[in-house]
Amino acid sequence: MRREGKIRKIVRQSNSLKFKISMIALLFVSVQLINNSIFPMIIRPLNIPIQILLYLSMIIVFVSSYPKLTFQPKILLLVVGTGVSLLVNQVDSKYGSGVRWGLWLLLLSSVGPMFSSKLLLDIRSKILQYFLTAFVYITVISFFYAVLGLPNIGRGTFAGLMNQSMVLGPVAAISGIYTFYKYLINNKP
Repeated sequence: MRREGKIRKIVRQSNSLKFKISMIALLFVSVQLINNSIFPMIIRPLNIPIQILLYLSMIIVFVSSYPKLTFQPKILLLVVGTGVSLLVNQVDSKYGSGVRWGLWLLLLSSVGPMFSSKLLLDIRSKILQYFLTAFVYITVISFFYAVLGLPNIGRGTFAGLMNQSMVLGPVAAISGIYTFYKYLINNKP
């Protein structure tokens, strides 16, 4: 009887951890997709809160796996190289290259290869799964958006639900590859 209680407790803790991982991943993916969608273009006051949520979601992903993080030293060369490149090339300050480089470091730390841990790998796996699924939905909805002749709100010839056509193109391509992959996996002879 006692052993069954311990097993139930372990299962509950495991389910709780999976739920937390899913919620962290869902927050990250939702904020990233909303930031690159047409919604901030339609509802202008959303811009600043979405940007704050974007940076917070990256920090939450990073901090959530803090106790057992291991640094990947190979990435240090990339970080130093990009930092030196910014200094040597004298990029105009109007582009905010210092801030963008810092945010890129935050992205590398949270969902990139700079740090590693079992929990962080689980979160990254869930983030990838959510992004791929969302890309399929975005592509299908954008297709019907075009078929129905709804006005183009984003930049470019046709942006669908994204803020510009240069975002929709890769999203649709990744969606097509992912859908084809799922088809091949599910229809093995």
